[in-house]
Amino acid sequence: MRILKLSEGARQTTPNVNDHLKPFFPKSFVYPRDSAQILAYKDTVKPYFIVKPAKSCEGKGILLCKNPVERLESVEKSPLYGNCLVQEYVENPLLIDGKKFDLRLYVLLTRVADSSKSGGLEGIRLFMHQECLVRICADPYHSPTPSNEHDSTVHLSNYAVNKKTANFVAPSEGEHNDSNKRDSAFMKPFIDAYCAEKGIPHRWDTVWRRIGEAVVLAVLSGVNVLRREFVGAGAAHGHRADCSGCFELMGFDVMFTANTLQPIVLEINHSPSLFCETETDFRIKQKVVSDALSLVGCRLRKCKTPKEYSEWMTKHAASLNKAEDDMIRTGLVGFDQLLPHYIHQTHDASFDVDWSENDRSVYEAVVALAQQLR
Repeated sequence: MRILKLSEGARQTTPNVNDHLKPFFPKSFVYPRDSAQILAYKDTVKPYFIVKPAKSCEGKGILLCKNPVERLESVEKSPLYGNCLVQEYVENPLLIDGKKFDLRLYVLLTRVADSSKSGGLEGIRLFMHQECLVRICADPYHSPTPSNEHDSTVHLSNYAVNKKTANFVAPSEGEHNDSNKRDSAFMKPFIDAYCAEKGIPHRWDTVWRRIGEAVVLAVLSGVNVLRREFVGAGAAHGHRADCSGCFELMGFDVMFTANTLQPIVLEINHSPSLFCETETDFRIKQKVVSDALSLVGCRLRKCKTPKEYSEWMTKHAASLNKAEDDMIRTGLVGFDQLLPHYIHQTHDASFDVDWSENDRSVYEAVVALAQQLR
């Protein structure tokens, strides 16, 4: 919802920022606040909509419909649908074995200092893990119609929605086969082969960087909210005034368009499930948690007093940042760094290139716009 507000402001004041935001996020509204806008958009564009209750998880209560206002008014007595995110349904998705899918990505935020006091983006440390879950629908994809809009295993890739259906295939360790839950090792050859077949001038490293751009834009749109959370958790008080006193692990759900491989951010989960029902879950999530603690742990030191710790952190701030960067570049952890600079683990150095000046100017403009939101 912060992205929605920021995009509205950017459209009026900084079109360049809006041009960067628009491809990554579906057209979205908040019900009931934006009921009139939903109706106007419905009558003009005539899309399908996907309705996500604000107080729900694991795909519960999600609706597909042509007229979300009418549909929600018919169930408004249900507490589940008091406030909802209404998004334009993204058609023409990239498919795996003819089925819709998304990626569950793990994003780590370890510092979010006041940008006005820390040189803009330099006060933020943001990472994205190279391990991810590929979550595939149990049933073949068809464009939404009145006859299939209730078929959740066609349109929703949530594991909780698909796992109990007859066509769901659980993963076998070390094998991708035809399972409905795979890992990042599957994605690179799949994307590279797809690009070669379709003549798309991309490869996995290119797509991965675009995903990173989407994550950066999403996090920066809520930078003030995240900073308040860090302050509330004690990450910016006294001897922890460096804003590194806590961290947050987030789950990003991303899909792609079939024609351009444009990443689309569907959801951001501030408390992603770390429950492990399969060996694939365990292997990926264990690595994510272990690497997160390794990055955070490099800043820990035994000190006798808070003052001693504060002085040590201040004195060694630059070397600690470098230590994190070195852990990424040498592969000691599976995270890539997204902010303050782009550091990508790859065998092709041409893809380990920092954000351009234009990228950074857009990111700084997003931070400035986010600070105006309430």
